[in-house]
Amino acid sequence: MTTITQTYNDTIPTSRSLVWFKQGWQLMKQAPFKLFLFLFSFLIIEGVIQMLPAPYSVVVSKWAMALMAASTWPLLQHLAKHQRFSLKAIFCSGWGKMLGLAIVLILPSVMQLWTANALLGADGLALLIYGTMVEVTQLQLGIIFASATPVMLFLSFASARVLLADDSISAAIRASVQAVIRAWRPMLVIMMVNAVLLLLVPFTFVLSALLTGPWLACVTYQAYCELFDNDSNTTQIIKEM
Repeated sequence: MTTITQTYNDTIPTSRSLVWFKQGWQLMKQAPFKLFLFLFSFLIIEGVIQMLPAPYSVVVSKWAMALMAASTWPLLQHLAKHQRFSLKAIFCSGWGKMLGLAIVLILPSVMQLWTANALLGADGLALLIYGTMVEVTQLQLGIIFASATPVMLFLSFASARVLLADDSISAAIRASVQAVIRAWRPMLVIMMVNAVLLLLVPFTFVLSALLTGPWLACVTYQAYCELFDNDSNTTQIIKEM
């Protein structure tokens, strides 16, 4: 048996991001309040976990948050296919691998720690790890939050590849990075929107991220569907017996 693989690298224009934003809005409108409450519950659970002794509470809460965020992928998949919100969609295969991938998904938080240390020194680490009240401006805090977006960008689709495509952890990370690089123009637009919204978090009492969270989750889902559907369409595998 001979396998021939041909891959075509097409440039994906920046304007494609506008299509994803529109598609994401249409998807979100199918269950806006349920999606909002679902994502809002993540913050409540994270807050409860952070009541545990530091610094372990921070590490566990970020790990748990990565798992909770990953659960939006099968939920949105079900919503897109059946036009119905169902929490049962979360119970899919791949969660065993997600336990390991969630460790890697803590990296955006590590980037925030690095930025906090660069801006505030030891006070920055005390703020994020121990929740100590320190002297910090809203702009500095916004920069710390937004600093996670470059790392988040490259890991955008890793959870989806594990839960929706049953990839291994390494294959999921590699696929996510490759997809972002191939579609770097529209993905950069999405990253910049996320960065601005996170930058505004201290100025809006978290509302900038909270209110747009469901929409941006749907936008990323639409980007995933197109990018990985294109992968299957532009890669031809011919098997000859």
